[in-house]
Amino acid sequence: MGGRVSAGSKSAPADYDYPATRDALSGWADGSKYRFIEYSHRGQRMLGASAPDAARAEALAARLRERVKGASPAVACFTPAEVLREVRLAGAP
Repeated sequence: MGGRVSAGSKSAPADYDYPATRDALSGWADGSKYRFIEYSHRGQRMLGASAPDAARAEALAARLRERVKGASPAVACFTPAEVLREVRLAGAP
């Protein structure tokens, strides 16, 4: 699953910590089942997540759609060509 860093990602700091995503995952037991990364796609920094299966990927996307204003996560199966860093979010390993 991937999604943009933010609408203003060119000005977001390199260590941006995704506060809205972090808040959306807070208290969610399934949050520890995902690995979050930041990657580059067509010159933009994107937030991605690795899920153990398709059902959990869909569950994460649904939670973010519900709880993060303006979020439009998409479930996709791919390995990014350029991983910039791992992102530690509450509840994630």
